[in-house]
Amino acid sequence: MDKERRTARAATEFRLDLWARGLRWLLIALAVVATGLGFAAGVDSLYRFGPDLPAMVPQTAAGIVALAAAGLLETRHRRLSQALSALVVVGATAAILLPVVYGAPVTAGGDRVSLATAIGLLLAAAAGLLGWVPRVGVGLREFFATSGVVLSLVAVDGYVFDAQALLQMPIYEGLSPQTVFGLLVLNVAILLARPDGTWVGELFGRGPGSVVARWGLPLALAIPVALSYIALRVTEAGLLNANTRLAVLSIVIASVAGVVVLRSARFRNAEHRRTREEEIRLKQVLDGIETAVFMVPPNGRVVGNRSAEMYARSAGGIESLLSRAPLTPLDDQPGLATADGVADWLANAPFHSLEDRAPLTGASRPMARLLAGDGPGGMFAGYLDETGAERALHFRVSRYLGQDGEPIALISVTDETEGWTLREKLARQDRLDAMAQLSGGIAHEIGNILGSVRLSADTALLTGGLAASTERQFSTILRACDRGAELTRRLLTMAKEPLVGGKTEDAVAVLRDAVELFSPSLSARIALESELPQGLVALDCAEADLGSGVLNLLLNARNAMKESGRGTRIRLTATVADRMLSIEVADDGPGMNPRHLARAREPFFTTRRDHGGTGMGLAVTAAVAERLGGSFDLTSEPGVGTVARLRLPLSGTVTPTDAPAEDVREVARLEGVRILLVDDDEQFLDTTAEALALIGAEVTRAADAESALAELDRAAGAFDVLVTDVVMPGSMDGFALAERMAERFPSIRPLFLSGYSDFEGREGRGIPGILLRKPVALPALANAVRITMSR
Repeated sequence: MDKERRTARAATEFRLDLWARGLRWLLIALAVVATGLGFAAGVDSLYRFGPDLPAMVPQTAAGIVALAAAGLLETRHRRLSQALSALVVVGATAAILLPVVYGAPVTAGGDRVSLATAIGLLLAAAAGLLGWVPRVGVGLREFFATSGVVLSLVAVDGYVFDAQALLQMPIYEGLSPQTVFGLLVLNVAILLARPDGTWVGELFGRGPGSVVARWGLPLALAIPVALSYIALRVTEAGLLNANTRLAVLSIVIASVAGVVVLRSARFRNAEHRRTREEEIRLKQVLDGIETAVFMVPPNGRVVGNRSAEMYARSAGGIESLLSRAPLTPLDDQPGLATADGVADWLANAPFHSLEDRAPLTGASRPMARLLAGDGPGGMFAGYLDETGAERALHFRVSRYLGQDGEPIALISVTDETEGWTLREKLARQDRLDAMAQLSGGIAHEIGNILGSVRLSADTALLTGGLAASTERQFSTILRACDRGAELTRRLLTMAKEPLVGGKTEDAVAVLRDAVELFSPSLSARIALESELPQGLVALDCAEADLGSGVLNLLLNARNAMKESGRGTRIRLTATVADRMLSIEVADDGPGMNPRHLARAREPFFTTRRDHGGTGMGLAVTAAVAERLGGSFDLTSEPGVGTVARLRLPLSGTVTPTDAPAEDVREVARLEGVRILLVDDDEQFLDTTAEALALIGAEVTRAADAESALAELDRAAGAFDVLVTDVVMPGSMDGFALAERMAERFPSIRPLFLSGYSDFEGREGRGIPGILLRKPVALPALANAVRITMSR
């Protein structure tokens, strides 16, 4: 909407500038005709309207031509334009001072440059010179040009009523009608050329006030003049005396002014009434839906519907508040619930990322991000409701133009906690078959490797005769193989997770990291070039999937060039077009023959089996692209090189990065926070406790729920946060421990950890709190502790 408004305003300014240029060319033509054919050829009628009226002298014509030319040159040749204006300032000043010093007209023959002419030229020249002064230039230009217009209109009025009386005034003595016309048109052209921020801009604007001004201003100027002229002629005819004429004229002009004011007031009231009625109707419709909707005008109060007000009043989720009593409107208009709290919640509520629980601050906050884009967009953010449960809120923005042409943003907030969880489960189920094939291949390859190692170790042990130290080493190998088998089982379990999921907020940063990670692996003869777009590019794709996919493409290019000895350059380029991110990895290596190219994306197909190739890299990359609604293509020519193109859809608009974003991944300090840490894995317990202590927390450890309850009793509940594993040995898991703790020590807040993929499916169990999946990064854990304590 802002773009449409800017386009309309630019079109109006362009049209007014054309009028200004046309008027200036007209002035140049008239001045040249008056001097060239008038004075030079002796045609008096071209520079003098009548024998009793003054003439436009060449000095006046030269000044008007100079200022008109300065206006035509001011945008492309500013110095020359300013020089012409300065020259006119000098000439006009001389025309004012010389009669005072010498007491004689400037020109011979009775014609002269009048004082009004000199002042009018001086005002127009000052408007041209001072109009470029920073901060105050627009106001100075408007003031001087408007003063010139008023000066000219007084002269026009004088010529209409009594020319001789006008010419007897010292300031207007010697002022010709041609000069009056020239000064009026010159100053009008100055106002039209750059109307933004002036009364001319308001007059020709698109708002309702501009519409009123366009029909009211001509009437306000013409009616008093016409009435005064009629009254003068009636008095001259003897129908009225002078005093009666003034009385009647004042009453008529006051009546006309009153009519104009009342009609303007009626128009504005009707416009205001229509706007209010539209807002009320819109609010009544919006109040009937559960989605929270915030109307954000560019200037003014944020307005929200009933659901939005629920957030502002209780800082709780919609789902938990719908059963409450209806809210009383805050405004005197039914259906309008407006409050400062609505804007405060949207702008200042403690939202956090659902991926790593980092706080969303500054430009990363939902309101700031959504309003920064030009088109529709959306994002998810985490939020703790009044019970302490974590909610997944979906923010979306749409835009429309209000009655006054101002763009208004509509931000909707939907609680999609259940949908968020359900979507993850459905996505995992949808990928089960495809991942089973991929997982089987991975298990087969790892099984072969581990089987070969174990068989070798078994054979060595069966031969006997080994030294005790050597036998211990082979026993260690066997235990390592057992751990490898267990790891394979866990990897297969993890393979049930989505192949694509999560979101990449800054795809450009992921590509840049991939380049930095890959560069050290290149030999000196291979150069890596990259060309990446500017701005934040968001994708509905996990950063790991995007990063590994790009690394696969880079590694394939490097391996082909390294093993063939052909090629010296790899180029990574990324572009944004048609709401797609296109990533291209091109090399000048050996290329592929048509047979290999046709099978390159098949799972487990590889020409590098002897070098450790698995044939999974391109297959996984293609699967990710297809699942996201994108595409993956390969083109290659033997002896020329290969080009891999990965296209992924954007999840929002490209946000410019004029200023560096805040680093929300910095580890939060937990000075003085007392944490009871519960986990049955001794190594994890020790590592996590040491990490939390490193950032200032006071940590007490417990290996199971019973030990944790004993620590709670011993310390009389002197803890701030309980950080507990969900699945633990014994009769009590992490959820049950949190319930027991809440009964006895309700001030302690729980935070749950688990390494199982389905730990979130605990319908109706436990105390609400944030759930983190193992392995968890220290920044995410610290942020989750901070958020847990804030509720």
